[in-house]
Amino acid sequence: MAPIQRLVIGPLVALRPASRRALMRAWLRLQARAVLAPARRLAGLRLEVEGALPGESCLVLMNHQSLFDVPLAFLLGPGPYPLIPTRASYARGIPGISYIMHLARCPFVAQGGRVTEKERETLAAAADEVARGEQSLLIFPEGHRSRNGEMLPFMTSGLRIILPRVAGRPVYAVVVDGWWRLRTLGDVARRLAGTSARAVVLGPFTAPADPAAHDGFVRELRARMVEALGRMRAAPPPPRGMPMPPADPALRAALARDLEHPPDPAAARIAGGLARAFGPGTLALLHYGSHAQGSGVTADSARDYFVILERYAEGYRALAATGRLRLAPAGAALLNRMLPPNVIAVSAGSPPEEAKCAVLSLADLRRACSPRAKDNFTRARLFQQVQLAWARDDAARATVVDALVAARAATFDWGRAHLPSSFAAESYWTALLRVSYAAEIRPEGAERLDALIAAQRETLSPMYAALLEHLAARGRVARDGAAYRDPRPPGRLARLRSRGFLAASKARATLRWGKYVALYDGWLDYVVHKVERRAGVTIELTGRERRWPLVFLWAKAIRVLRGRRSGRGR
Repeated sequence: MAPIQRLVIGPLVALRPASRRALMRAWLRLQARAVLAPARRLAGLRLEVEGALPGESCLVLMNHQSLFDVPLAFLLGPGPYPLIPTRASYARGIPGISYIMHLARCPFVAQGGRVTEKERETLAAAADEVARGEQSLLIFPEGHRSRNGEMLPFMTSGLRIILPRVAGRPVYAVVVDGWWRLRTLGDVARRLAGTSARAVVLGPFTAPADPAAHDGFVRELRARMVEALGRMRAAPPPPRGMPMPPADPALRAALARDLEHPPDPAAARIAGGLARAFGPGTLALLHYGSHAQGSGVTADSARDYFVILERYAEGYRALAATGRLRLAPAGAALLNRMLPPNVIAVSAGSPPEEAKCAVLSLADLRRACSPRAKDNFTRARLFQQVQLAWARDDAARATVVDALVAARAATFDWGRAHLPSSFAAESYWTALLRVSYAAEIRPEGAERLDALIAAQRETLSPMYAALLEHLAARGRVARDGAAYRDPRPPGRLARLRSRGFLAASKARATLRWGKYVALYDGWLDYVVHKVERRAGVTIELTGRERRWPLVFLWAKAIRVLRGRRSGRGR
């Protein structure tokens, strides 16, 4: 990196001084990713971040634990890159650091002791850039890295210079924990593998206009950071593969509001029967689809459930023992691991009713709710209205609720490439719904989407209004009158990546239909009935089509899909 900085970045900045900030922001973020991405992918560093800095200039206070704090700081928000006051001893002689800090115009200050007049001037100049809305400024007020992760006393002499000059700009606090053992390069070499770290963004806060109140403001901010650090340490990190649910209790409650509504007695009765059928390794059952949403329910439509298991093999062995599995347990478990979930028909309850069960292990549920999701199948259903119909115990309930809340909080990350330029809560989640439907081969026409939107409006609009308020407070979205907009819309490459992911999702959805043949009792009658019910198309099967549907039914299926796209029945 150092040769590129001197031979490419430095000359570019000199030739295009008007573009210096944009060039430096892009380069610093690229460097930060070049540090963190290999640590995460190759060494197993796990980093979960809750919240983000805004898209405007601000003052940030961050506790200091690790060599990775600085790269993280450059990736915390979409706004201007932060100027970071740096030790004067780093001003020269440190390969890859000294030159870029000069190029970024970061202030250099001596560690400890009184602030010199020159240091006062450089800090004041940096604060003035924040006041003008040109840069952000990030301070490590502890002065050096903590040896045990505890919050150290704050050094306030620099803040006394900065705070009076940034009046009117938002102030944020960033609390990190978990990687204090990575203080030095030697620590990184010895201890990086398997390290888990978390970061939480607090704010915005407003500094008082009265300079006499600044010390009290800093003490209060430090107390908030200490409190947040205590909460992070009291709560164990979520299991590997699952994103961190939001720390804001109000947002968590809003995103889980539908889960608190008890299912109707029939849904609860069937869920209890399914839990017994899949055995003691069943963790929870989520009731989703038309019955849970109250959309387009008919007397003969099956109920839909996600069945969450500890392990596939145990659940399928228990189900096979009841005589309700048409494939060997080992084969069903293998198919589930290869392309989750399996969708099977199971009769349960008293009197027995057929339920359509999408079977997922807890590990696959976490993966499907995280950025590591391989397709859109699970999250496309879980961001909609669902009901927690049964849970084995409080721990299982909490685990599943955390996964759902985290998945809903992350909808902006995967959906932003498909949002309109201006969006309110309803246009936000309806855009996600339309994208999700386009990522699968489905028999329904546009009128089915309209019915889903109408049925879920009262539940989903308040839920995602709370999420957009949360994102706006953290600068992820910007207010646009009564609506919102993305302050940094995804570029062409990001949109291409998203379209590629959705194309892969459709391919996997097509393969998943193929599993019905092996797993779903009466799959052909189920598919025909669903097409007739949802698309308003009457399908009459010949004897040959019933005997060899995978050979002779394709022409009829293609005609039905074409008729759906053109809005005609056949």
